[in-house]
Order: sequence, then structure tokens, then C-alpha cells
Amino acid sequence: MYARTDRDLLLKTPVTQEYGYSGMWQNGMDIRNSGVELTLEAAIIQHKTLSWSSALNASFNQNKLLALPGGQTAVVLGNRRFEVGMPVDRFWLLQNEGIYASDADVPAGMTYQVLP
Repeated sequence: MYARTDRDLLLKTPVTQEYGYSGMWQNGMDIRNSGVELTLEAAIIQHKTLSWSSALNASFNQNKLLALPGGQTAVVLGNRRFEVGMPVDRFWLLQNEGIYASDADVPAGMTYQVLP
């Protein structure tokens, strides 16, 4: 069994594009990692010229984001969303709800530009 909390980790947080940088490195991210690992091993055959052993391993691991820099509750970096209270190794994807077949299908008030 193990449980470990890492504190004040660095995270490149997004900044407004007007600054001219892609992000700013800040410390203050806290993560808790915990889990259980179990290994069973048995010597099935032990002879002078032949030996056979087998092992079975099972594990359960999880992590949880405890804090983000600057007291933030959520940060989006690329295709990853870091949210306090949720696992760190998850990611999110945008889902396509379809395409418009013609200009007439576009709901009123929405505009778009067709590129050549």
C-alpha cells in the first residue's frame, strides 16, 4: 500500500495572448497518489534439472488533484483539463454534433465563412 502527496509542483498556466507568451510557470499544484499492489508467487516444480514458478500481480492505483497554482479550480492545457478534486490523468474531447449540408441549414443568426 502507498499514499503520497506531492506539493508545490510546477504547472505552465495559460496567460492572455496579449502578453506574447504561451504560458507562465507557477508552483502550487498538489497531487495525491495512492494505491495497492499485490503479488502472489509460487514454485510449482523444483527439480535438479527443471524448475517452474508462476506469479500473479494485481494493482489498483489512483490520483487526485488537490490544488492548482493561484487558487484556481480548473485549467485547460491542450486537450487536458486539470480540475481540483478530479484525477490528473484524464482528458476531454470536443464532440462533433454534425455538419451543415448547406447554407439553409445554418440556424438564424449564426454566420460562418466558406474558405476556398
